[in-house]
Amino acid sequence: MTVNIDRARTTFPAPKKLLLAALVAMIVAQPCVTFAGSLVQLPDTEVTEAGEYVAYFIDPTTRYDHGILGDKIEAGGLVVERDGTQLVYRLPDDAVFEDRRVRLADIDRDGVPEIIVVKSYISCGSGIAVYRICDYSIVSFGESNAVGIAHRWLNPVGVADFTGSGEPMIAAVVTPHVAGSLRLYRFNGPDIVEVVRIDGFTNHIAGTQNLDLSRLTDIDGDRVPEIVLPTVGRRSLAIVSFKGGRPRIVTRQAIDGKIVSLDPIRGENASVGLSDGRRMAVMLR
Repeated sequence: MTVNIDRARTTFPAPKKLLLAALVAMIVAQPCVTFAGSLVQLPDTEVTEAGEYVAYFIDPTTRYDHGILGDKIEAGGLVVERDGTQLVYRLPDDAVFEDRRVRLADIDRDGVPEIIVVKSYISCGSGIAVYRICDYSIVSFGESNAVGIAHRWLNPVGVADFTGSGEPMIAAVVTPHVAGSLRLYRFNGPDIVEVVRIDGFTNHIAGTQNLDLSRLTDIDGDRVPEIVLPTVGRRSLAIVSFKGGRPRIVTRQAIDGKIVSLDPIRGENASVGLSDGRRMAVMLR
């Protein structure tokens, strides 16, 4: 629902002006309603579509000066559009969305997708934040612990049943430019808690906008996805499995160069771009 008021062509007597002002104040007080043209998108936001839902970041801000995604402009809010209605969620001044992608996935399996994003606190760095889309608002659903240090970031990999238990979990690489800790998270009440980790991997290059240096595949056809991503240093490509809740490197292929891009996986083949401009095909098995 979007409200348009044409001030140039419409005039009201004084009592009606007061009534109109009261009506506008009531509308603005609702978090799910916005005025047409009042939202400013993040310049480099992606626009995510999932069924009837469309989502993107808004409210560009420079209050967090990390710049891990190529500039120091982050998002102060996000929007989900559904059936002509804009649902808006804005952060307080102590945090930003240090992200370009509003991920939509039905984690609790109720038929409505949840929002999964990277939320960074000014004082203690990044964590995973999940929000629920309600009829008239967006509400917080849970957060993981932040890294604990300012200017420390994480990059989500995806949402899937990585263990084979039937439970969707969130995979992310925490500090991909430092320790490169690939972790799984699950919901536990209002918290998003770490389940298991394996270190030594990366899925992002500092100062770039590419969030897709990791991919999901099912290399053995058992319907439990594996994660394909570079090791720290980006000179080898690995497949990591969390089947049964135990992290395991399925295979690791040395690469003659530094990986800068990873195409979607097709069958048993991966295609990587290298820092010198070459492309290389990699057999995953």
